[in-house]
Amino acid sequence: MLPDGKLSLLDFGMTGELDEPMRESLTLLLEAVVRGDARAAKEAYLEMAPLGSEQVNRASLLVDIKAVLAEIHRGDPADVSVGAAFDALLRAGSRNGVHNPASSSC
Repeated sequence: MLPDGKLSLLDFGMTGELDEPMRESLTLLLEAVVRGDARAAKEAYLEMAPLGSEQVNRASLLVDIKAVLAEIHRGDPADVSVGAAFDALLRAGSRNGVHNPASSSC
């Protein structure tokens, strides 16, 4: 988070390529996380989920995402680890039936 409130991403060289729909969904997810909007974060996250995630417990996923966002917004934004936040979101998804994309596809 920059001092003016804008979100900035740092590339440490360990990236891959994302297709346009995945980039759009990821942008929506990041914006929802920054705003603390759990419903929008859930929808953006589910847009990124691969086929096979039809049996998602959406109500429980929303509860888990709300908890993740509450934890993220509890402290100083400068101390938030984007990696840890995404890991928490992925774990929430896995607990609720989301088949997360393989790391090699990103």
